[in-house]
Amino acid sequence: MHGLRKFFYQERLFSSIIVFEGTWDFDDVKLVGFFSANNEYVWQNAYHDVEIDAYGRGEFGDLMDVFWDRNEIENLVSAFITELRQIGRGKNTKPSQVYFSVGAPEYGELSNLLALHLQDWRAFVGFLYSRLRKDKAPWIKNKVAPIDRGFFLRSIREQDVVKNISRKILRESLLIERTGKSVTYIAKDRKAFTKFYQKFKEEIFRSASGDLPEAEKLKKLMQKGLERVETLG
Repeated sequence: MHGLRKFFYQERLFSSIIVFEGTWDFDDVKLVGFFSANNEYVWQNAYHDVEIDAYGRGEFGDLMDVFWDRNEIENLVSAFITELRQIGRGKNTKPSQVYFSVGAPEYGELSNLLALHLQDWRAFVGFLYSRLRKDKAPWIKNKVAPIDRGFFLRSIREQDVVKNISRKILRESLLIERTGKSVTYIAKDRKAFTKFYQKFKEEIFRSASGDLPEAEKLKKLMQKGLERVETLG
């Protein structure tokens, strides 16, 4: 492992898929499986990340299930983030987004998420927004979709009330927030992230969108403006 850490940032490992097979021994739990780091250039260029997977064979299908069962998710996350920072020190690299999920996660995916590390709470609002845009509710399509993403998120983040409501929702959802130079969210319930999103969607995103004009009204206003130009011409 020391040798891998030493050469990982050299070009010969900067585009690679590395797989380890073996047995993890967690005191009373032995888990046969594999660990892979997918650092292939095409994937990295498309998703701007490195995917690390650890899967077992037997009682636990995913390494994250072991840490959850042993109530050690918070210790795992803290140690993993600290190690990444130390490895990247002096190389102008640091973790900006790290997902701890059962299975392969994707940006905005919540159902299997157990912990999430981001630059700050503003990035978390952006993460939740990406999930919002996948919803099919009419108010999202008619009121949120027509608004520029940057403007919508910036307007929400500027409101102090959003921070206050978020703290309340964190408590209700059993989601822990650890802040410092960055922020980490850790679930104390398997559905904590999903519960938080559902409440945040209704109390923040939907409330902020309530008085916005619908897409059809915007189209009609644009049409009137164009008709006015045609009349003047």
